[in-house]
Amino acid sequence: IVSMLMVSSGINAEWPLRPGAIAPQETDLLPLRETDKLARAEMILEYADNLEVRNFVAPHDIVNGNMKLNTAFVAQLFNKYPALDDEDQPEINDDFDDSIDVYVEETREEKSFRHWINSLNLSPYVTYLYEDLRDGYVLLQAMDKLRKNLVEWENVNVPPFELRQHVFKSSENCNYVVDLGRELGLKMIAVCGSDIYEGNKLVLGLLWQMMRYYTLSLMKCGNDMVNDKAVLDWCNCKLKEKKKEKSTDCDSALIPLL
Repeated sequence: IVSMLMVSSGINAEWPLRPGAIAPQETDLLPLRETDKLARAEMILEYADNLEVRNFVAPHDIVNGNMKLNTAFVAQLFNKYPALDDEDQPEINDDFDDSIDVYVEETREEKSFRHWINSLNLSPYVTYLYEDLRDGYVLLQAMDKLRKNLVEWENVNVPPFELRQHVFKSSENCNYVVDLGRELGLKMIAVCGSDIYEGNKLVLGLLWQMMRYYTLSLMKCGNDMVNDKAVLDWCNCKLKEKKKEKSTDCDSALIPLL
Protein backbone atom coordinates (compact mmCIF):
# COMPACT_ATOMS: atom_id res chain seq x y z
CA ILE A 1 0.00 0.00 0.00
CA VAL A 2 2.87 2.37 0.76
CA SER A 3 4.34 1.78 -2.68
CA MET A 4 0.92 2.20 -4.28
CA LEU A 5 0.50 5.43 -2.34
CA MET A 6 3.74 6.80 -3.78
CA VAL A 7 2.84 5.75 -7.32
CA SER A 8 -0.63 7.30 -7.04
CA SER A 9 0.82 10.61 -5.91
CA GLY A 10 3.15 10.68 -8.89
CA ILE A 11 6.31 9.79 -6.96
CA ASN A 12 8.77 7.62 -8.81
CA ALA A 13 9.61 4.86 -6.36
CA GLU A 14 11.70 1.78 -6.86
CA TRP A 15 10.54 0.18 -3.64
CA PRO A 16 9.61 -3.52 -3.77
CA LEU A 17 5.85 -3.65 -4.29
CA ARG A 18 4.96 -5.91 -1.38
CA PRO A 19 1.68 -4.80 0.20
CA GLY A 20 0.98 -8.47 0.80
CA ALA A 21 3.74 -8.47 3.43
CA ILE A 22 1.54 -6.21 5.56
CA ALA A 23 -1.84 -7.92 5.20
CA PRO A 24 -1.79 -10.55 2.41
CA GLN A 25 -5.38 -11.61 3.02
CA GLU A 26 -6.69 -8.09 2.36
CA THR A 27 -4.48 -6.72 -0.45
CA ASP A 28 -3.10 -7.44 -3.91
CA LEU A 29 -1.41 -5.56 -6.78
CA LEU A 30 -4.60 -4.87 -8.73
CA PRO A 31 -4.55 -1.05 -8.14
CA LEU A 32 -1.21 -0.79 -9.97
CA ARG A 33 -2.94 -1.84 -13.17
CA GLU A 34 -5.30 1.13 -12.98
CA THR A 35 -4.04 4.06 -15.11
CA ASP A 36 -6.37 6.71 -13.69
CA LYS A 37 -4.68 8.10 -10.59
CA LEU A 38 -7.89 9.08 -8.79
CA ALA A 39 -9.44 5.67 -9.39
CA ARG A 40 -6.20 4.00 -8.27
CA ALA A 41 -6.19 6.07 -5.07
CA GLU A 42 -9.79 5.07 -4.36
CA MET A 43 -8.86 1.39 -4.77
CA ILE A 44 -6.00 1.85 -2.34
CA LEU A 45 -8.34 3.43 0.20
CA GLU A 46 -10.79 0.56 -0.21
CA TYR A 47 -7.96 -1.70 0.93
CA ALA A 48 -7.32 0.76 3.77
CA ASP A 49 -10.97 0.44 4.83
CA ASN A 50 -10.50 -3.32 5.04
CA LEU A 51 -7.41 -2.73 7.22
CA GLU A 52 -9.30 -0.12 9.32
CA VAL A 53 -6.70 2.58 8.74
CA ARG A 54 -8.38 5.00 6.30
CA ASN A 55 -9.99 7.52 8.66
CA PHE A 56 -9.11 11.01 7.41
CA VAL A 57 -7.52 10.44 3.96
CA ALA A 58 -9.44 11.08 0.72
CA PRO A 59 -8.41 10.00 -2.83
CA HIS A 60 -7.56 13.56 -3.88
CA ASP A 61 -5.18 13.85 -0.86
CA ILE A 62 -3.14 10.97 -2.24
CA VAL A 63 -3.22 12.23 -5.85
CA ASN A 64 -2.29 15.78 -4.85
CA GLY A 65 0.55 14.53 -2.68
CA ASN A 66 -0.64 16.04 0.62
CA MET A 67 2.52 15.41 2.61
CA LYS A 68 1.07 15.70 6.12
CA LEU A 69 -2.00 13.55 5.51
CA ASN A 70 -0.05 10.94 3.56
CA THR A 71 2.60 10.76 6.30
CA ALA A 72 -0.10 10.39 8.96
CA PHE A 73 -1.77 7.67 6.88
CA VAL A 74 1.48 5.71 6.53
CA ALA A 75 2.24 6.16 10.23
CA GLN A 76 -1.20 4.81 11.14
CA LEU A 77 -0.67 1.89 8.77
CA PHE A 78 2.68 1.05 10.35
CA ASN A 79 1.26 1.40 13.85
CA LYS A 80 -1.50 -1.13 13.13
CA TYR A 81 0.47 -3.47 10.84
CA PRO A 82 4.21 -3.11 11.52
CA ALA A 83 4.92 -6.45 9.76
CA LEU A 84 7.98 -7.00 11.96
CA ASP A 85 9.15 -10.50 12.78
CA ASP A 86 9.97 -11.37 16.36
CA GLU A 87 13.61 -11.72 15.38
CA ASP A 88 13.59 -8.05 14.32
CA GLN A 89 12.66 -6.93 17.81
CA PRO A 90 15.57 -5.78 19.98
CA GLU A 91 16.31 -7.85 23.03
CA ILE A 92 15.67 -6.05 26.30
CA ASN A 93 18.00 -6.89 29.12
CA ASP A 94 16.14 -6.58 32.42
CA ASP A 95 19.30 -7.23 34.43
CA PHE A 96 20.69 -4.05 35.95
CA ASP A 97 24.17 -3.91 37.36
CA ASP A 98 23.96 -1.90 40.59
CA SER A 99 27.73 -1.54 40.59
CA ILE A 100 27.54 0.79 37.57
CA ASP A 101 27.04 4.41 38.58
CA VAL A 102 25.05 6.48 36.11
CA TYR A 103 26.15 10.10 36.41
CA VAL A 104 23.69 12.81 35.47
CA GLU A 105 24.91 16.37 35.87
CA GLU A 106 22.47 18.54 37.80
CA THR A 107 22.57 21.94 39.43
CA ARG A 108 22.44 22.49 43.18
CA GLU A 109 18.88 23.76 42.80
CA GLU A 110 17.78 20.66 40.86
CA LYS A 111 19.40 18.40 43.43
CA SER A 112 17.66 20.22 46.29
CA PHE A 113 14.25 19.82 44.68
CA ARG A 114 14.92 16.15 43.90
CA HIS A 115 15.90 15.46 47.52
CA TRP A 116 12.82 17.30 48.76
CA ILE A 117 10.52 15.25 46.51
CA ASN A 118 12.11 12.02 47.75
CA SER A 119 11.81 13.14 51.38
CA LEU A 120 8.02 12.92 50.98
CA ASN A 121 8.27 9.12 50.62
CA LEU A 122 6.56 9.01 47.24
CA SER A 123 6.62 6.21 44.71
CA PRO A 124 8.44 5.77 42.43
CA TYR A 125 11.73 7.19 43.72
CA VAL A 126 12.90 10.19 41.70
CA THR A 127 16.36 9.61 40.26
CA TYR A 128 16.31 11.91 37.24
CA LEU A 129 14.32 15.04 38.11
CA TYR A 130 12.80 16.04 34.78
CA GLU A 131 12.40 12.56 33.32
CA ASP A 132 10.82 11.01 36.41
CA LEU A 133 8.27 13.82 36.74
CA ARG A 134 7.12 13.72 33.11
CA ASP A 135 4.05 11.54 33.65
CA GLY A 136 2.79 13.84 36.44
CA TYR A 137 2.11 10.95 38.81
CA VAL A 138 4.80 11.80 41.37
CA LEU A 139 3.82 15.47 41.33
CA LEU A 140 0.20 14.56 42.00
CA GLN A 141 1.30 12.54 45.03
CA ALA A 142 3.33 15.55 46.18
CA MET A 143 0.28 17.81 45.73
CA ASP A 144 -1.70 15.48 47.97
CA LYS A 145 0.99 15.95 50.63
CA LEU A 146 0.53 19.72 50.46
CA ARG A 147 -3.15 19.41 51.33
CA LYS A 148 -4.67 16.12 52.40
CA ASN A 149 -7.29 14.71 50.02
CA LEU A 150 -6.61 17.48 47.53
CA VAL A 151 -6.22 15.03 44.64
CA GLU A 152 -9.26 13.19 43.32
CA TRP A 153 -7.51 9.95 42.47
CA GLU A 154 -10.31 8.68 40.24
CA ASN A 155 -9.26 11.45 37.82
CA VAL A 156 -5.61 10.35 37.81
CA ASN A 157 -3.97 8.12 35.20
CA VAL A 158 -1.75 5.61 37.00
CA PRO A 159 1.39 4.52 35.13
CA PRO A 160 2.83 2.52 33.49
CA PHE A 161 1.11 3.45 30.24
CA GLU A 162 1.04 1.76 26.88
CA LEU A 163 3.38 3.45 24.42
CA ARG A 164 0.59 4.81 22.24
CA GLN A 165 -1.22 6.24 25.29
CA HIS A 166 1.79 7.66 27.10
CA VAL A 167 1.61 11.21 25.71
CA PHE A 168 -2.11 11.65 26.28
CA LYS A 169 -2.35 10.11 29.76
CA SER A 170 0.81 11.85 30.98
CA SER A 171 -0.42 15.19 29.61
CA GLU A 172 -3.74 14.78 31.42
CA ASN A 173 -1.88 14.21 34.70
CA CYS A 174 0.40 17.20 34.10
CA ASN A 175 -2.54 19.49 33.32
CA TYR A 176 -4.21 18.28 36.52
CA VAL A 177 -1.05 19.21 38.48
CA VAL A 178 -1.25 22.77 37.13
CA ASP A 179 -4.97 23.02 37.99
CA LEU A 180 -4.30 21.86 41.56
CA GLY A 181 -1.44 24.35 41.88
CA ARG A 182 -3.79 27.19 40.99
CA GLU A 183 -6.34 25.82 43.46
CA LEU A 184 -3.70 26.05 46.21
CA GLY A 185 -2.91 29.62 45.22
CA LEU A 186 0.55 28.83 43.86
CA LYS A 187 1.99 31.31 41.38
CA MET A 188 1.72 29.32 38.15
CA ILE A 189 3.08 32.05 35.88
CA ALA A 190 3.90 30.73 32.38
CA VAL A 191 3.76 27.10 33.57
CA CYS A 192 1.47 24.65 31.80
CA GLY A 193 1.12 20.88 31.63
CA SER A 194 3.23 20.57 28.49
CA ASP A 195 6.19 22.16 30.30
CA ILE A 196 6.13 19.34 32.84
CA TYR A 197 5.81 16.63 30.19
CA GLU A 198 8.60 18.11 28.05
CA GLY A 199 10.95 18.55 31.02
CA ASN A 200 11.09 22.33 30.70
CA LYS A 201 13.16 24.30 33.23
CA LEU A 202 9.93 26.05 34.25
CA VAL A 203 9.26 22.92 36.32
CA LEU A 204 11.77 24.29 38.83
CA GLY A 205 9.50 27.27 39.48
CA LEU A 206 6.60 24.93 40.15
CA LEU A 207 8.70 22.81 42.52
CA TRP A 208 9.86 25.93 44.38
CA GLN A 209 6.25 27.03 44.90
CA MET A 210 5.30 23.55 46.11
CA MET A 211 8.25 23.29 48.50
CA ARG A 212 7.56 26.77 49.87
CA TYR A 213 3.89 25.93 50.45
CA TYR A 214 4.83 22.66 52.17
CA THR A 215 7.38 24.35 54.44
CA LEU A 216 5.00 27.12 55.47
CA SER A 217 2.26 24.58 56.15
CA LEU A 218 4.54 22.91 58.71
CA MET A 219 4.85 26.21 60.58
CA LYS A 220 1.18 27.24 60.55
CA CYS A 221 -0.51 28.34 63.76
CA GLY A 222 -3.76 26.44 64.15
CA ASN A 223 -5.58 26.68 60.84
CA ASP A 224 -3.76 29.85 59.72
CA MET A 225 -0.93 29.60 57.20
CA VAL A 226 2.28 31.41 58.12
CA ASN A 227 3.24 34.13 55.62
CA ASP A 228 6.57 35.76 54.77
CA LYS A 229 5.97 38.69 57.15
CA ALA A 230 5.40 36.36 60.11
CA VAL A 231 8.68 34.56 59.37
CA LEU A 232 10.52 37.87 59.03
CA ASP A 233 9.08 39.18 62.32
CA TRP A 234 10.20 36.00 64.07
CA CYS A 235 13.70 36.40 62.64
CA ASN A 236 13.95 40.01 63.79
CA CYS A 237 12.72 39.02 67.24
CA LYS A 238 15.47 36.42 67.52
CA LEU A 239 18.06 38.86 66.18
CA LYS A 240 16.99 41.42 68.79
CA GLU A 241 17.51 38.85 71.53
CA LYS A 242 21.02 38.32 70.18
CA LYS A 243 21.52 42.10 69.90
CA LYS A 244 21.93 41.90 66.14
CA GLU A 245 20.70 44.45 63.64
CA LYS A 246 17.24 43.95 62.23
CA SER A 247 16.96 42.47 58.77
CA THR A 248 14.49 43.36 56.03
CA ASP A 249 14.82 40.02 54.28
CA CYS A 250 15.24 36.42 55.38
CA ASP A 251 18.45 35.76 53.43
CA SER A 252 20.65 38.28 55.28
CA ALA A 253 19.21 37.17 58.63
CA LEU A 254 19.90 33.48 58.10
CA ILE A 255 23.61 33.40 58.95
CA PRO A 256 23.32 35.28 62.30
CA LEU A 257 20.35 33.09 63.24
CA LEU A 258 22.35 29.95 62.62
